[in-house]
Amino acid sequence: MSNAEPIILTEQAEIMVALESGELLLPHPSADERLGATNRLRAQMARFSGPAEHAERRQAVVQAIRGIDPERVLGLATEQAASRLTGASIDGVQIAGTVPTEALVRYLDLQAPLEEIVADMLAVVKVIGRGAPSSAESDAATDRMLALCADCPGGGVPTVSVLYQNFDATWSLLTTLLQACATQVPAVPAVPRTRRVAAVGLEWLGRTIPAGSDVLLEIGRAGLPWGFGPHQCPGQRLAEAIVAGILAAIDAAGYEVDAAGITTDSDGRPTALPMYKP
Repeated sequence: MSNAEPIILTEQAEIMVALESGELLLPHPSADERLGATNRLRAQMARFSGPAEHAERRQAVVQAIRGIDPERVLGLATEQAASRLTGASIDGVQIAGTVPTEALVRYLDLQAPLEEIVADMLAVVKVIGRGAPSSAESDAATDRMLALCADCPGGGVPTVSVLYQNFDATWSLLTTLLQACATQVPAVPAVPRTRRVAAVGLEWLGRTIPAGSDVLLEIGRAGLPWGFGPHQCPGQRLAEAIVAGILAAIDAAGYEVDAAGITTDSDGRPTALPMYKP
């Protein structure tokens, strides 16, 4: 892989071409047993699969999502959020980091305490989605989640994949919408970018992309936060249902976001969303 600065794509047309290209690939991890359970799980996920495995693995995830009723999950998200909306003030980021997973876990009827499943999924997400090194803690959490989901209709890896995607993406979608409502400005992209690696040298749309180049696709800026093409997120409807359920609970409970207290990351996404009852 090249050590050069990544090539950054920002225009919608070129990003759409890139996302459909069979020659710009997601970084594909090794399934080497020595890398630990969490990295082995990542290597088996459709989200990170190469062209040879992707279609079959994605179909398994799509089938797992199709077995989930978004309206019922919406109701469970409303109930779960309502149970956490207590007291004079609360951080909306905490709601976003727990309720989407809790609602989906209740729908799937996974037989373990909700708080333990949320903690295990956070340990997995930190490694697979946020770049933390694999650890004994994350590997143990991965093994527990795969065992817990083994008998789900979609099977272990596809079901944990759905929980993984739901964890971070739905969290970001909810927090950016709450931020937009409080500040009266358009929501920042919940998913700002994705990364690819050029399998071969490419010449298209006036660009030269050497083989091995890192390519960053600014999908949020380009208006494609759910992606495009064969890797487009299959869970959009489910995520939007969960967020709608949580927003309904927040509205019914009478909480408002304190816009002055919002803090954000480098992409403008909230890291704190203080909410209070006026």
